[in-house]
Amino acid sequence: MLADRIEGKWLDAFCEILERCAVKRGDTASELVQNHMDDTVNLNQMLIALLNKNPDAFVDSNVNRLKAGAKLQMPDVQEARKISKADARQQVIFTLREHEFLPKIGS
Repeated sequence: MLADRIEGKWLDAFCEILERCAVKRGDTASELVQNHMDDTVNLNQMLIALLNKNPDAFVDSNVNRLKAGAKLQMPDVQEARKISKADARQQVIFTLREHEFLPKIGS
């Protein structure tokens, strides 16, 4: 519906201005950080920066369990760059394994 697309674009622009975004049911952290990335950081770095900046927006500190209705303050690339790519990857994999999204090796 055209009204929904217009509202969505308006909301995206408004969120960018405020750098704060309200999570809607079905939103994913990956989708939300995409517009805030550049080629100097990867998705894992942005996800961990988002988690670090908004710990109360996630269930059990799991980047895959974003709370609907949470108000997010989006990280910028400078914040994400402070997290090494290796550390970010390790944290995301640990979270996925802890919450059984990935099998544990050797189990």
